[in-house]
Amino acid sequence: ALDGLGFTAILAVVFFILLMLLGPLPLFRKTAKAIIGHRISRYIFMASDKLFYKANPSVL
Repeated sequence: ALDGLGFTAILAVVFFILLMLLGPLPLFRKTAKAIIGHRISRYIFMASDKLFYKANPSVL
């Protein structure tokens, strides 16, 4: 059984991984901006792009 903090941490990690994977999709970006705010999502997507293109150079 997970305590509240551990569960929250796992949820945060899963959410972050989803952001990383879905970051390049324009529709997802619009949705994320609406949910978490334009400025925060911009920083997340900047990091997402750097990681995504490092992991998948063929995308560029």
